[in-house]
Formats: sequence, structure tokens, C-alpha cells
Amino acid sequence: MSHAPEEQRAAHDDLVRMYLEQDAELERAELASPSLRSITPSTEWYEPIVALRREKITIGAGSRIDSFVKLEGGEGLTIGRYVHIASFAHIGIGGGTTILEDGSAVASGGKIISGSNSPSMPSMSASAPADQQAIERKTTRLCENAVVCTNAVVLPGVTLHRGAILAAGGVATKDIPAFQIWGGQPAKFIRWRRDPSEDFRQDPSEDFRQAPDRCVCGGIDCARAV
Repeated sequence: MSHAPEEQRAAHDDLVRMYLEQDAELERAELASPSLRSITPSTEWYEPIVALRREKITIGAGSRIDSFVKLEGGEGLTIGRYVHIASFAHIGIGGGTTILEDGSAVASGGKIISGSNSPSMPSMSASAPADQQAIERKTTRLCENAVVCTNAVVLPGVTLHRGAILAAGGVATKDIPAFQIWGGQPAKFIRWRRDPSEDFRQDPSEDFRQAPDRCVCGGIDCARAV
């Protein structure tokens, strides 16, 4: 007589037991891990969220982090007030410094990269021995009210200035001036975004290079030159 059903049941029970033990280990590790450096009661935080180097992460009041987001503290991840990071976004890739100022947003699948392995070394794998890789870390910033749309990518060292928008699927390889919408791979100027304060040129048919020379975002002067 075949004992296959009993063997299958036993194998199933063993598998369930293994998963339960793994879940318990993950829960213990989560409780033992360092807490976020700063998070306010008004922050909306929807698990599951992966947060690495939590002690390097600061989140401001009124911000919202959706489920299935990955945050990398790296050398410092600062998320300001009223920032929204949608599901499946990945912030701080590469372990550099990442700053998301007040009112900025990253849509689903958006990626903010602050560091990368250098192609000058034999390996670009993060798992390779240290003497076979070289990691270049920079500061990547979204200024006040800047937006990274669905599946767009911001490369290391790039700044989206105040109110700038990187369109869906775009790859920002250089700074995007304030209140401009860029898209494509690599991203290029598409048109102006209407500024609520109406302090910039509103007619997109006019030469955008003739707009006011400077604006201020997060206390930082940002040139509008492309």
C-alpha cells in the first residue's frame, strides 16, 4: 500500500513549520533592529516596507510611505514633511545621501539612486569582495514639491529643483531646473509646469532660458540654466 499521501502531508507540515520559524526569526530581528532616527506620529507607514540602516533615516510630519517601498539609509536619507512615496519605489539606491524636501513625491516604481559601483573595477556586484569593487556615492536631491513619476529614475548626484517633474519612465542624468517638466531617456526639457506663485514664465512657446535666473528651494539657490 502506498504511503504517498502521508509522506506528502508530512512534507507539507515540515514546510509550514519552516516558514513559521523563519517568520519568527524575522520578527525577532525586526524588534532588535535600530529604530528610525526620527519619525513623527502623523507619518503614515504601511507595512511591508524594507528599511535598511534605519538609524540614518529621518521622516518628517505628514509624510506617507506606502507598502512595498524600499528605503536605504546609506550615508543619510532625509524625507521632509508631506512627502509621498508610492508602492514599489526604491529610495537611496547605492548608499549615498538622499534628500526629499517638503512636498516632494515619488510615484510607483520610481527610483532614486545615490551611489553605484564603478566600472573601473573588476566587479560591479555588491556581493563581490571589497578589493574587487569601488562604490561612488553622491548626494541626490528632490527639492520642494519636485516629482518623480511612475518608473522614472534619478541617477546619483542629480537634483530636481523646486517644482520640477521627471515624467513617467524618464531617466534624469543631470539636474532639472525649477518648475520644468522633463522626460525621455535621457530626460530632456518638455515644457514648463505652472507654478502656483506665478513667479516664472507661463508661455511655453517663449524661450524658457529667458525666465528669471534663480529661485530658492529648501534654502538652496538653484540656477535655472540647463
